[in-house]
Amino acid sequence: MGIKSLLSLRVVTPILIVFAFLLGRFTASRPDGGSRPPVETHADSTSTAKVAIPPGQNVVGFLDMVDGKPGVLAQRDGEVQLSGWAACVAADSPVVKIEVLVDDKVKADTVTSSSRPDVATAYGRPDFEKSGWKASFSAHGIGTGEHALKALVTCSKGEAGMLPAFSLDIQR
Repeated sequence: MGIKSLLSLRVVTPILIVFAFLLGRFTASRPDGGSRPPVETHADSTSTAKVAIPPGQNVVGFLDMVDGKPGVLAQRDGEVQLSGWAACVAADSPVVKIEVLVDDKVKADTVTSSSRPDVATAYGRPDFEKSGWKASFSAHGIGTGEHALKALVTCSKGEAGMLPAFSLDIQR
């Protein structure tokens, strides 16, 4: 691959990642591949939602951006620190586990515990208030370069969903 091609990939790839982030920033992957619907009010809420949950979606959430980018940089033997938010759509089926995956291998698991009033307000769902989470894991043993970084959310009644993927870039 020529230098020009390599440089254009390094410029275009981050732009595409940011664009993908902006398109799906408040929703997890849907099994039917549907798009984000217009804003609406949730039936169980007295406040107006700014973001609607697509029909058939079990989980909503996102990994928080780092330095304004949908990717995480880490040193080869360093610690990777992540945060985000996640919620189960069914109010009677809360989040019981969030698994952080690198290249589809579980590297950490956590639960929601941090206050995220911004999420509760955005969705008009007071039950989303404690949807924040944090996790960390060692980058030891993960090769240098870019890796797929994902989070799988599991709800108490067995529903599950994958949060939008990020990129983990392991530096030397």
